Amino acid sequence: MQCLICDSLLSDNGRDYVIDETMFRIGQSFRYRECEQCGSINLAEKISDDTKLYPDNYYSFSVDPAETFNGFLPRLLASAMAKSSLKGNRLFLGFMFRYAPMREVRTLASILLSISAAYSGSVSKRILDVGTGSGVLPFVLSLAKRSYTLGIDPFLATEKKAKHFELKQASIQDIHETFNLILFNHSLEHMHDIEQSLAHAKSLLEPGGTIIVRIPTVSSQAWDTYRENWFQLDAPRHTCIPSRKGLTQLASSCGLQIMNNYDDSTDTQFWLSEAVAKGLSTMDATTGYTAYLTNTHSRQKKRSMKREARKNNSEHRGDQTVLTLRTT
Repeated sequence: MQCLICDSLLSDNGRDYVIDETMFRIGQSFRYRECEQCGSINLAEKISDDTKLYPDNYYSFSVDPAETFNGFLPRLLASAMAKSSLKGNRLFLGFMFRYAPMREVRTLASILLSISAAYSGSVSKRILDVGTGSGVLPFVLSLAKRSYTLGIDPFLATEKKAKHFELKQASIQDIHETFNLILFNHSLEHMHDIEQSLAHAKSLLEPGGTIIVRIPTVSSQAWDTYRENWFQLDAPRHTCIPSRKGLTQLASSCGLQIMNNYDDSTDTQFWLSEAVAKGLSTMDATTGYTAYLTNTHSRQKKRSMKREARKNNSEHRGDQTVLTLRTT
C-alpha cells in the first residue's frame, strides 16, 4: 500500500492508529498508518460498501444555499463577501472571519479569504469548486455576477444550472473544461487518488491559473495533543491527512509550486476534539457540546481557545492549512 500523499510504500513498521468514526457514531473503528517518509496518516483498510459515508444529513449537504440566502440582508451580505473575494479585498472578509456571530458565515468567510489571497490582479472568470456539497460556494460567488463557477461532487443529489453557476454530479476526473481557479476546499483528503486528482486539476488550468487547497494537517498542535480524538481525522471519510512535508512533496510531484501558504484553523480544533474525547457525536446538536454557543466551556476558556488558535496559525501549527498553487 502506498502513501496517498508522497507515494512511498507504507511500511509494516509504520505506526498504526485505530480511529473511531465520530461524526455519526456508527460504532465502527478504522485502522490508519503513519507514513515513515512524510509523516502523513493514511487509511489502511478497505471500507465496506455497506458503510454509508455521506448520508443525507452530512453537513456539507444539509444547507440549501437558496434558502439560506433568501432574505434581503443575508443575500446582500453574501454578495458583498463574494465581491470582496473576487476583487482581492481581504479586510472585510477578515473581519467576518473573526467576528461574524454565525459559525456558518465565519466558515464561508474563510473560504472566500483563500480566494482573495490568491488574487493576482484579474478576476477569475471561470472557477471550479471540487467537492462542492450542496453548492453554497458556487451560489454565493454567483451573487457577485463577475464569474462562472462549476461545483462538482460525486454525491450530489440534484444538479442545477443557472447563468453564473452550475452544480454537477461528477468527480474531478470527469471534468475536461479549463478554469482560471480550481478549489479543493476540504475535499482533497476525501479522495482515494489524491495525487492523480491534483495532477488532473493542473491539466485543467488556464495559463496563469491557480489551485487553492484547504486541508487539515497532522503537522499541528491539535494532532500532537488529541491524537485519535482529533476531530479532523473524520475516519473513514478522510483517506489521508497530510503532513506539511508531504504537501510540499505532493505539489512538486504534480508540477506545482506553492506560491502562498497560511493556516486558518479555529478554536474548533480544541472544543470539538474535546467533545470527541468524551465519546460524543460531532453531528449531534442535542448534546450541547458540539455547538460553540452551547458547549459547556466558560467564556474565559472560549476566549483562551481563540487566542491559542491564532497563535498556532501564526506559528504554522494550526490544524488546517491553505496552499495557493501555480504551475512551475
